[in-house]
Order: sequence, then structure tokens, then C-alpha cells
Amino acid sequence: MEAKLGSNPSYVWRSILWGRQVLHKGLRWRIRDGKQVKISGNNWVKNFEIPRANPHPSLSMEAVVAELIDGSNKWREDLIGQSFSKETAERILRTPLPKTPRSDKLVWHFDKHGIYSVKSGYQLAVKLKSPDRPSCSDISKTMWKVIWVNDIPEKVKIFMWRVAQNVLPTVENLWKRKIVGDPMCQRYYRMSEDVFHALVGCSFARKVWKLTDFYEAIKGMAYQDMLSVLQELAMKRGKKDIEQIIVVCWVIWHSRNYFVF
Repeated sequence: MEAKLGSNPSYVWRSILWGRQVLHKGLRWRIRDGKQVKISGNNWVKNFEIPRANPHPSLSMEAVVAELIDGSNKWREDLIGQSFSKETAERILRTPLPKTPRSDKLVWHFDKHGIYSVKSGYQLAVKLKSPDRPSCSDISKTMWKVIWVNDIPEKVKIFMWRVAQNVLPTVENLWKRKIVGDPMCQRYYRMSEDVFHALVGCSFARKVWKLTDFYEAIKGMAYQDMLSVLQELAMKRGKKDIEQIIVVCWVIWHSRNYFVF
């Protein structure tokens, strides 16, 4: 979680670090003994980020939450009141502690049971990428327009819908159905061939994109589903560009078995 991007990051590493943003936003510590959690810099108070503590003889800037808890596993109200603003102190004191101390636990903030789900992670990712857009429930009503409103052949629209639904016979999908022995791309053996890899990440796909006007926009795309890719591009490009991008995806998919680079 503390790893750096580096000076010459690979495409895969950039994608991993982009996905880490979602975890940073959605993960929260459930305090039990406070020994693993820093007071500042870690999410542990619900819906609130703790500002840096005020200077105090017994509380350093790198202090952990355990220093705010006494021997009976209760909050040290005097110390908290001296070290934080009134609002911050009240929020800390409202944070529940167990009767007996145990190891702190990471939970998913956006689920009442604290369990991560792909749905909640996806919703948070969309919100992070487009904070000014409507809520996910509103997006779901219109998100398919990025495909269906285009002036392209119906078979190409249907192809792109299948792409967005992840129902293309990629190697990974065939492997999941036990039709092939492994999910790896036949050109780039270090990566599984899912839809995004087949249409964007694979060496063959990138050689095709380099022949278009969209390569600069495509090459920086972090790993994500293709519907999100189209939605992101639609915010920056016109309708004609989106039509061409969809057609390029169609060409890449139907050409990839006929050319070897």
C-alpha cells in the first residue's frame, strides 16, 4: 500500500497503483487495540479524516491509536481533549472499542458488514474517476448510450455490447469454462487474455492503435472494463471519435487471429 510509482513504471504497475486508489478510499480500520493504526494518515474514524495532532508532550506526530486507549481498553478522554479540536475529539470518542483488546482489522467502508464487493468497488471507482457525474444509479440508466447512439452498423454495436458484458470468447473466458488449459494470452504470455487485454493491452492491439489518432489516449488507460473506457473517452472526445474507436475495437478482435507480429 506504500509502494511508489517509480521512474519508468510498466503499464501493469500503473494499473495496479490506480486500483490502489480505490482501496485507499474504501478501506477503513476497525479499532480493537489500536497498535497497527496511525492516528494521522490512516482511515479509522467513520466518515472523517483525522487531521494532524496538536503538539503534546505525550503524543508524537507518528503516534498510533493505542496511545489514545487506556489499560481497560477505553478512550483516554483527557489526552484526546487536549490533543484535538472539539469536533475531532467527539468523533474519536464516539468510535466504539471492544470490551477486550484484539488486533485491529481492515474493513470495507461501503458495506455494512465490512466486506468488499466488486459492485461497491466499481461504484467507488466510477465516482473517483468522475466526481461531478450523477450517482451510479443514475449512470446505470444512461451508460449504454455510449454504444447505442452511434451511427455504426448494428453488428458492431452488438459486438461492443458483448465486450461491455464480458461475454466474448477470450482465452480467459474459455479457461473459466474449462475449454482451454490456461488463460494466458498467446502473444503476451505473462498476461491473461481478458477483454481489456485483448482489445487494449496486448502487443497486437497496441500495434493497431498506433496506426490511429487515438493511441495517446488509449496507451495511458489503466486496467478497467471496456464500458468505463468508452465512458471516459466520451468525456473528452466527440461522437465521431467514439464511433471510430468502437470500430477499431471490432477490427482488432476480428483480425487478431489472422496476423502474427
